[in-house]
Amino acid sequence: MKRLLALLLMTLTMLVATNTLAANSTQTVGQVTDAVSLTTDVDFIITGTEPFATAGSVDIVNTEHAVVIFKSIKPSIVIKSFLGNVYINGEKAVNDVNCQVKMYAHGAIVFPYGKDFKPLTVYSEPDFKGESVNNFGLEHSGGFMNTLTEAKLNNRIRSFKLKRGYMVTFALGTGGWGYSRCFIADKEDLEVSTMPANMDSRISSYRLFKWQNAQKKGLASNTSAGANSALNSSWCYDWAEGNASLLPDTEWVPNHIYEDYPSAAICGSVTGSCHMKNNNEPRNTSDDHPQDLATILNNWQNLMRTGMRLCSPSSWDGSDYWNGTGFIKTFLDSVDTRGWRCDIVDAHCYWNSSNFANLQNYWWPSMKRPIWISEWIWGSSWGNNGCWGSGVTDSSILSTTKSILNTLNTAESVERYAYWNSESKGHIYEKGALTALGEYYAKMESGLGYREELQKIPNVVYVAPTGFTGTYSKDKRSYSMKWNDDNGDMCDSVVVERMMPGETQFTRIATLKPKDKTNKNGASYTYVDSLTVSGVYTYRAGTYPIGQKNARYSSPATVSVSYTEGDNTFQYGTVSTTNTEYVFSFFGTPFEEIPVVILGPVSYNNTSVPLCHHLHTLKKDYFQYRFFPWTLSSNQTMSKEDCASFAAIARGNGNFGGLRYEASQIEAAQMDENFFTNSYGKLKGDTAFIHFNQPFEPSDTPVVFVNVLTAREAYPLMWKVFDVTPEGFKIYLQREKGITSVFITENVNYLAIQRGTGCLPGNKRIDVGLAREAVGGIVARTVEFGDTFENPMIWGEPQTAKESKAAITRYVKLTPSSVSIRRSIDTSESSTTSSVREDFGWMVLSDGEVPESVPSPLSQEEKRPVRIEYYSIDGKLVRQPQSGLFIQRNIYADGTSKAFKKRL
Repeated sequence: MKRLLALLLMTLTMLVATNTLAANSTQTVGQVTDAVSLTTDVDFIITGTEPFATAGSVDIVNTEHAVVIFKSIKPSIVIKSFLGNVYINGEKAVNDVNCQVKMYAHGAIVFPYGKDFKPLTVYSEPDFKGESVNNFGLEHSGGFMNTLTEAKLNNRIRSFKLKRGYMVTFALGTGGWGYSRCFIADKEDLEVSTMPANMDSRISSYRLFKWQNAQKKGLASNTSAGANSALNSSWCYDWAEGNASLLPDTEWVPNHIYEDYPSAAICGSVTGSCHMKNNNEPRNTSDDHPQDLATILNNWQNLMRTGMRLCSPSSWDGSDYWNGTGFIKTFLDSVDTRGWRCDIVDAHCYWNSSNFANLQNYWWPSMKRPIWISEWIWGSSWGNNGCWGSGVTDSSILSTTKSILNTLNTAESVERYAYWNSESKGHIYEKGALTALGEYYAKMESGLGYREELQKIPNVVYVAPTGFTGTYSKDKRSYSMKWNDDNGDMCDSVVVERMMPGETQFTRIATLKPKDKTNKNGASYTYVDSLTVSGVYTYRAGTYPIGQKNARYSSPATVSVSYTEGDNTFQYGTVSTTNTEYVFSFFGTPFEEIPVVILGPVSYNNTSVPLCHHLHTLKKDYFQYRFFPWTLSSNQTMSKEDCASFAAIARGNGNFGGLRYEASQIEAAQMDENFFTNSYGKLKGDTAFIHFNQPFEPSDTPVVFVNVLTAREAYPLMWKVFDVTPEGFKIYLQREKGITSVFITENVNYLAIQRGTGCLPGNKRIDVGLAREAVGGIVARTVEFGDTFENPMIWGEPQTAKESKAAITRYVKLTPSSVSIRRSIDTSESSTTSSVREDFGWMVLSDGEVPESVPSPLSQEEKRPVRIEYYSIDGKLVRQPQSGLFIQRNIYADGTSKAFKKRL
């Protein structure tokens, strides 16, 4: 045990430079027979029960440190009968006027402290230098700790002095939140010349208490003045918050029985004690309010805010064991892991006599805190042992209980114990009188219980920020982040880091000043960043622990945005994201009316997550979109970045440098009455034939691209486009077969565009083609473009519906000359394999001008145009071209076309 105490003392020295003044010298007398002046730092101890002879008196001249101790006389008797023989610097001692008379083990102590005494002085520099403040009293804020003001050195305390007979609790956050620690000056003044590193210049809350030098023994569940006085108990409790009415002889400890009664605020409002009992046998299912660990932990920070020394929940033999394991140990580990404060272990011991030694031998080494036994007696009635054992007499109860008391009094780790006098046997106080055991208990001197070297210093624990989320502002094109940091200002710095689109490493973009913890979730932070380029942005918040180079980081948050290129007729871009959250895409130039948005196949990086398109919102200046996994898929979570091209086209009919197109939302008037119709033009799982608003030329069968616009999130949607003609196309929507909810009709947008080559402003070319029986099954198949493109963007989907099962199209690889397409078949179908191949329509947007000549893969004899059209360089149809440079578009009998520059 001596080695253990030496280790504890070494630990204390390492954590904080504590200069407890050299303990007073002691002078002991049996009786004071003449006038004595105490001019030195002395504990003047009077051992007799008749402390003063007729001429005897004591004058405490050294009012800084000298005290008088009555070893065997209660404080109330000292005040009543002997304080007239005590003087404070020449003036007669009057309790609570120019002195304080308090308990001291089995007796009393007189401090030369007046009613306006200020026991705490704090300093703005180490070694008690700099600005000093001592305007602190015993006040509290609604039962909780007081928040320091700037005048009281908020976040500037670097050293302090505390007078003997007081306890101060400091917390780093406001209102008692955050890391907290109790400092106790029990036998001499406490002078801390250098604060612990984690508290230095970070303290924002305090609370002062009078410290009672109680002896170990007390009385459980009985606050009767008569019983406590007869038993000479230093402390007691009942099942409520208590009060100061039993002082100065007995400390009435508030009892927070369960969550949250009496409340933390009510218990914290008690000023007669600096301790709090908590959570009576929470794992005892036969008790009134059994509670689990999570419930207790949920309110524990609130209890810490009172500044009181906190007892653990009390033990119960059904959940706590002889070797210091069980629920209380689990609770303490949970507290220590969080860096919270629990100062005392509370044990209930209805044990055989030999088991009481386990507290010192097993509980203390396991739990590393002083122990209070708030209920104990020899044995238990429900166990038929101890006092209730066969043949046990009052005499044997007396002798065995004496032995137990000897064990407890000599156990250094046992700070207090309270005898349980409410059973049918083993009474110490009965019918208003002491029993034989009670007489022994009353006379016994159990000694001072508190030992500074056994106190638990709360662990310094640094945690990562939590709740890191962000919100994108489409108006400001900014990302507003918010998060909590449970460290409060117990850190060197708080940072925000960002990974830009295309980057693989985080970069610090902001360093924030640490804030005080203000609630159970910590300090709250916000930060706003502007998003200037398209792609996936990833953010995280970090906290740098004091003196450390590695931060604790929050979980990352990502936001995907895209900004378009193009004009008010055709705009394009790429949506990229690492999750299934919504992406905002903003048009560089707002459209005059809501456009049509078409999305290309999704890339195939998340191979096990089937991703569908979900166009949620479409406006004139932006759209909101996400990747929507199959509802019945076993994997719903993306782990990599995937992307898809998008195009926004002004509604109506027109041409892109020679390629005619129609962009529209399906209207009721377009729906052929021989197929499914809807008065709103909406579709569901039935086949509809959609007439183009303006039919294409008989030789110009277009390629059709489709997207569904819906705010519903019940299930992802797919579709089949087939039987495309110059007049229109057939279509029906699909979902996973295993979904049985009502199939709701939806709005559908489409782009129908001629095959061939065209151009767009900004040196862009657009190519549209159809690959016959090119994709199908569940293997990747390559579609050749027949040309080579620079920086291609891809759109594409089947133009036939030979495969009846719902499916999605993904692209595995995109090269300048080809795209590899893989289809995924609905996994809720009985079979997800198929060899059926579909015609695949594709559109590529690429950099570069339309070539001046287009070599035909066939000879002129084999392939001649059936019609020739001319367009200006900016894409306008020229019906009677004159001399100059034009785009010539050759249209062939098979519906294909080629465009190239030609000078006339």
